[in-house]
Amino acid sequence: SPYQKVRFDYNSSNQPQEIGFSGVWDMPFGKGRAFFTNANGIGGKIAGGWRTAYTMSYISGNAVSLPQAINYCGQYTSYVDPTTGALVPQSNAHYFNNNPKCYANFPTNTGSFTALPQRFSGNVENPASPQFNIALEKITQFNERYSFQIRAEAFNIANSPILGGPQSTTFTSSVFGVIANSQNNFPRIIQLSAKLFF
Repeated sequence: SPYQKVRFDYNSSNQPQEIGFSGVWDMPFGKGRAFFTNANGIGGKIAGGWRTAYTMSYISGNAVSLPQAINYCGQYTSYVDPTTGALVPQSNAHYFNNNPKCYANFPTNTGSFTALPQRFSGNVENPASPQFNIALEKITQFNERYSFQIRAEAFNIANSPILGGPQSTTFTSSVFGVIANSQNNFPRIIQLSAKLFF
């Protein structure tokens, strides 16, 4: 109907925050540098040519869909203790208000109404965690033609897990509003490489 009001809702793929940093540092060791500047021969080869690089990224999680039910407690973002009525801080066991007693099914739509309930609250997002990567490399120049590089890389060096979202948003489910203890991103990965340039 042209007289129906337009309702805006969050997109399920919305991730409101994203930030990243990266950098490269040529270490001050070796010939012409602040430290060991007069090193020659084998000592100079060992001292010089060091470089480190890093990246840091953080992307917030997608919005968690609201339980498609009537919320009698009126509180969604925090768990309501059924005994005391107090709000309990967010945890993996209570990622939002998952007290089943707060919810009830919508009544049967016998009038063929077209209005839809809100899908996302906009203030409960799937888990997220900053990710840090770092690399250390050493380049040794033998003459104008030959150089040798060794490089170590560590991805997710802090081994920060990103867990999945709530296993269910159906209030009759045994895992309603519960985060599974399973890692969705890759764990810490360390790799080594060597290259000969000529």
